[in-house]
Amino acid sequence: MRTSFVWRVGGRALVWLGCVLLFAASVGVATQSPQTPADHPDIAPAPESRQTASELTERLRPSEDAARAPAVPRRNLIDEHVFGRMAADAIPHAGLSPDAEFFRRIHVDLTGRLPGDEALREFLASSSTSSAST
Repeated sequence: MRTSFVWRVGGRALVWLGCVLLFAASVGVATQSPQTPADHPDIAPAPESRQTASELTERLRPSEDAARAPAVPRRNLIDEHVFGRMAADAIPHAGLSPDAEFFRRIHVDLTGRLPGDEALREFLASSSTSSAST
């Protein structure tokens, strides 16, 4: 009976010690300044005016002259809604991906792993002309 009491008191002390150590480590990590990539634009800590914010937005926005993705066909009500909102909000969309890239993305999303060569070959060799469109 006495050993269990000692174990409970010692166990609590170990838990508190662990919490204190984790807190101290997190404070140490939080005080380090984050590294930014070399090509990262200089960003002021807080824009003083709307003009400063607009200039920052213009610097970060992709060029208007950049090649735009071709229009994606709208085949159903969901496409109409999603692409309609994107157009209304002036959000550019990505183009359709090739079948191999589509299969890799879907496989990673569903299983969390990269597809095997055999599964990819089977998907690409399927009888459908465009596997992603079905």
